[in-house]
Amino acid sequence: MKLLSLAFAIGLIPLTAIAQDARPPLENVSVISTDLTTLSVQNFSGSPITIDIYGKEFDIRPSSGLSFQCEGYTHLEILVKDMIHDYFEVPCNSRVIFEENFNIQQ
Repeated sequence: MKLLSLAFAIGLIPLTAIAQDARPPLENVSVISTDLTTLSVQNFSGSPITIDIYGKEFDIRPSSGLSFQCEGYTHLEILVKDMIHDYFEVPCNSRVIFEENFNIQQ
């Protein structure tokens, strides 16, 4: 435990990276940090999902996904259309997974 505390203190392990993987932005949505320079979004739910990333809309069918080039961004705001709580921010080098039990809450 002391080693982990020391790693946080000297900045070897960014607290935001651990918190990002530990706490999902929405119910049944996972965010995983990657080493890529793109955002990956995957839809494993049974319904199509429409997301908006800074004015660009993407329709993601079930069992499919997309890759978004993060030119000029370190974080991206993802707006999930037709939801009550409809947006969240993720680091650009992330993999966002809409899990099997994800439902649009209207």
